[in-house]
This record gives sequence, structure tokens and C-alpha cells, in this order.
Amino acid sequence: MDNGNNIFDVLTNHATGERLDRILSGDGAYLEARKEIEDVSVQMKEQGFSEEEMQMIDGLVCAYISQGSCCMRIAYQQGFKDCACLLGEIGLVK
Repeated sequence: MDNGNNIFDVLTNHATGERLDRILSGDGAYLEARKEIEDVSVQMKEQGFSEEEMQMIDGLVCAYISQGSCCMRIAYQQGFKDCACLLGEIGLVK
């Protein structure tokens, strides 16, 4: 992929980065999910996992986050393309 060298990538990076962060900070479901993550993190620390176990868990979580980030970026890009196609089909853009 051409990361950031065309206008489409620039728009995607902006929309799925700083702009999305502002939107998420006011979303109740997102804030609830963050709270759940914090609660589980505290529970894990209380369970006394070893450093090695914590690193394995952290690696797994990072892999899931990376996958989710890719999925979010692709979904946003596809939605943008779908919107452009729709605008073309109804004659608003050529």
C-alpha cells in the first residue's frame, strides 16, 4: 500500500487518527470499553501473573490491536470508496 503518498491515504490517516480520537472521547460505548479494559488490567495484576506471562498476554493483545487497526483503516477506506461511488451514481460527482 502507498502509505501517505496520495490524497486518499492522507485523508484516511487523518480521519482514522487524530479526528477519530476526538470523536471516540465522547462516545459512551467506547468509554465503557476502556473502563472494562482498565478493570481487567487491575484484576490481572492482582492475580500475580509472572513477568513472562504478562509479556505473552501483552503480545497477544498488541496483535489483536494491530489487526483491529488494519480492519478499521480498510473499513473506513471502503466506506469512503462506497460513498464516492454513490455520489457518482446519483450524478453529484463525475
